[in-house]
Amino acid sequence: MLFECMKRLQVYPPKCVVKVGDTLVDIAEGKNAGAWSVGVLTGSSVLGFSKEHYDELSNGEIWNAKRVAEQKFFDAGADFVIDSISDLPELIKQIDEKLR
Repeated sequence: MLFECMKRLQVYPPKCVVKVGDTLVDIAEGKNAGAWSVGVLTGSSVLGFSKEHYDELSNGEIWNAKRVAEQKFFDAGADFVIDSISDLPELIKQIDEKLR
């Protein structure tokens, strides 16, 4: 789907595209299109908690769960994993630097 969006919008090359998602399928979609793939931990299906369950966890339990989820994203091919979507603007700056 991402590749089709890039094609329709005439976005080229794919290395200038960032696919951000909270599932392993999102990561695969980005990699298959040749784009950067970024996993988001907080709220992700990979983390596997409802909001209510997440709110009941201790900081240590959250930290451990996020490390496991982070590894799953990397194992799926993620180029980067961020804690929250609010971390994305800074990551985009870093990717821009890498492309220069």
